[in-house]
Amino acid sequence: MNGVIFYAEERRRLLWIWMKIREGYMGIADFMGRMGVEVWGNWCKRFISFVRCIKIRVS
Repeated sequence: MNGVIFYAEERRRLLWIWMKIREGYMGIADFMGRMGVEVWGNWCKRFISFVRCIKIRVS
């Protein structure tokens, strides 16, 4: 359930950023900076923890 809530929150944030770009409030550099920090940071953390879980189970 928590994963579903997190996904919905992430999607809502991406839609908000996309709307701001379409409205012209945000430059491309600012957009890429936010995307890099927020989204890639979250996905990298998840991927690393996922790999660790697999390693623990395999060993």
